[in-house]
Amino acid sequence: MTFATPRPSSLPPELIHEIAGWLPVNDLISFCLVCHDVHSICTGILYRNIHTVKAQCFDTLVSNSQKAQAVRKLTLPAQINVEFETVCTWLEPVASEALLHHEPTSTDIKASTILPLLPNLQNLSVPPFSAIYTPVLSECHFPHLRTFSYAMPITQPILLFLSRISTLVKLSLDCYLPFRSDSQIQDTRITLPNLQELSGNPQIVKIFAENAPLSRVSINWNFDRRNMDVLDQALECLAKYCSDTLKELVVYRSLFNQTTDNAPILFNVSSKLPSITRLGLNGVQLDPAIYTTLSQIKHLDFLNMDYYPPGAIRPPRCRSPNINHDQDEIVISSFSSACPTLRNCRLPSTSCPPIHNNLSRLKNYTDGVLWYLHAPGGWLPSLADAPRRKSLLSSISNWRSRRLGSSA
Repeated sequence: MTFATPRPSSLPPELIHEIAGWLPVNDLISFCLVCHDVHSICTGILYRNIHTVKAQCFDTLVSNSQKAQAVRKLTLPAQINVEFETVCTWLEPVASEALLHHEPTSTDIKASTILPLLPNLQNLSVPPFSAIYTPVLSECHFPHLRTFSYAMPITQPILLFLSRISTLVKLSLDCYLPFRSDSQIQDTRITLPNLQELSGNPQIVKIFAENAPLSRVSINWNFDRRNMDVLDQALECLAKYCSDTLKELVVYRSLFNQTTDNAPILFNVSSKLPSITRLGLNGVQLDPAIYTTLSQIKHLDFLNMDYYPPGAIRPPRCRSPNINHDQDEIVISSFSSACPTLRNCRLPSTSCPPIHNNLSRLKNYTDGVLWYLHAPGGWLPSLADAPRRKSLLSSISNWRSRRLGSSA
C-alpha cells in the first residue's frame, strides 16, 4: 500500500506556523516559496525581525502595509562602517562631533521613512552615528514598544519620544562615546510605569529612577569617572526610589583606562543598596578591604568582578602561562565568608593575551571564569561558561578533577 505525500497546503496552519518559527532566515525564505498558502502564513514570521542594510527590504515595507504590520523587531543600520582602527579617533569629542554629521546614504533615508509605518513594533535598536533617525523618532508613537536601545546623545526630541512610550520594559541609552547631553535635560524626570531594566550614564539613571519600578540597572560612567559625585547622586536616587524593587546593579567602564576608583564605588553601593542580590563591577583591586565591604550586602547571590557589556573594548591584559586556580579559590572563599548567601562569582582571568594582538576576536571577546557553589564550603569553576581557549579549558578541567578527587 502506498501513501501520497501530503501537500504543505493540506497541513493545519498552526503546524505550518510552528515549523516556520524554527527555521533560520535563509530556509524560511525558501519555505515561503513553496506555495501561496505557506507564503501567506510565513510572511509574518519572515518580517518579524528586521536586521538588514538592504534598501530593497525597506522598499518592500513601504509598499506593503501587511508586511510592515508584521514587524516586531527592527535594528536600524548604522550610517558608517566602524573599524577598530577608528576607535581611537572616537575618544576625542571633536572627532566624535564630526562623525555625527556624516552624510546619510539612500539606505539610511529609506530606513528612517519606514519608522512611522510600523504600528506593532515591540523592539527598536538605533546604532551609533545615526543622527538621521532622531527627528523621525520624535514624531513617532509605538503603542506596543517594549524594548528600546539608543546609542546616540540624549536630546530633548528623544526625551519627548520616550515620554509617550508608557509600555517600555527595557531601555538602553548607553552611548559609548564622549558626547555631552543637552544641559537642559539634567533636571528632567520621565515617568515610565512599566520600566524594569535601564542602562545608561548616571544622568540617565536620575531621569528615570524616580518614576519607574526598576529591577535591573547598568550604569556606564566612562566619561564621568573624574567626578565621583555624579555617580553618588545616581546611587542615592536608586536608594531613595528603587530600594524595594532593585535586585541587580552593574557599574562599569568599557574603556582602556582602568583605575582603582571602583573600590569606593563598591563601598557606596554596599552602604546605599544593601538589599541587591546581583552585583557587577570591573577594575576592582582584590584587597582585604573589599571583603568587609561586601559583608554589608546581606542577600548577594551573584557577584561579577569582571563585567563588560557586549561589544565593549576591554583593557589590555598580559598572558599568564600559569593560572593559579588555588589562589582564585581562596579569593572566592573569602567572598563567601563575607557573603554567606553568595552562590555564583565571576573573577577576572589572567590567561588573556594582550588585546592589541587579538583584534580579530573583539566581536566575541569574553573573559573571566565563573565559579559556583558546588557544596557547602566547596567552590568549582564552571567549564560551560569559561572562555573558549583550549589551554584555559584544559587547566580548569584538570584542576576540577583534582579538586573533586581530593574532596571525595
